[in-house]
Amino acid sequence: MSASPTMTVVVATPDRQRIIEDVVRVRFEAPDGHRGVLPGHEPALASLRSGAIHVTRRGERPGEELESFLASEGGLASISPTEVRLLSRWAAEEETLEALLARLERRAASRRRVEHEARAVLARHDAALRRALAALQREVHG
Repeated sequence: MSASPTMTVVVATPDRQRIIEDVVRVRFEAPDGHRGVLPGHEPALASLRSGAIHVTRRGERPGEELESFLASEGGLASISPTEVRLLSRWAAEEETLEALLARLERRAASRRRVEHEARAVLARHDAALRRALAALQREVHG
């Protein structure tokens, strides 16, 4: 029994190119909704909206499929029977996005700590200023 047909997906941005082989299905956002492409698809061009790109590859075991995700910032899809070429201004893989999200969460936590500390310092200075003002008023009004 022969293996099911596959295709290659090329995700190209101005600074890099990612080639994904043994792809059995790719889905992406187009202006008119989700676009799904299988090996053997008629040649076509499509606009690529910002969003998720779902790539399903053939696994090592028979019938196994592995799905991965990328995020992209719009662009163009060039489709042929054996290849889908996605040209985008920016694209990131799931692992990169997870690392970015973790970094942003750490930054947000750090910012919350700094803001909390700043509010505490501000409250102490405000209290000291009020005490000094009250003492000055007592001295003046005697």
